Amino acid sequence: MQQDQTTENVIDELISECKIYRFASELQTTEDETRKTALRNILAILQRCDSSVKKEQSDLTQKKLDNFFEKQDNFALKKSWTRLNDVQKIGRIKYYVSKMIMDTNKKQEYEKKLLELHSEKKIKKTQIVYDENLGEIVSIDVEI
Repeated sequence: MQQDQTTENVIDELISECKIYRFASELQTTEDETRKTALRNILAILQRCDSSVKKEQSDLTQKKLDNFFEKQDNFALKKSWTRLNDVQKIGRIKYYVSKMIMDTNKKQEYEKKLLELHSEKKIKKTQIVYDENLGEIVSIDVEI
């Protein structure tokens, strides 16, 4: 299915390029001013269409890449807390704090304190309840 779409895209691009080439060649050789004007208009339309198609394909490719990387990130977080690397742990702590319902200033202080405790290795794995299926911290049992 995806191979068919790729083949169709290549064929469409080739057809578009051939049209542009044909009209550009005719524009160079024609003497009639009305025909030149018409050819310029046709070329402008074809080039706009060509660029919009390429932009749509680029946007679609970017969406597919974003979706792929998001799935990879989520997969990487679905393991035990002790198996996460420091960057992942910091990201999960920040995400946990961002979900909390409290004043923005208090959130920033709480996050700063938790990250400080994490960097100093003062948070034990038994103090963090981590859901491996969701890839999220459920609770952190520390006194701040």
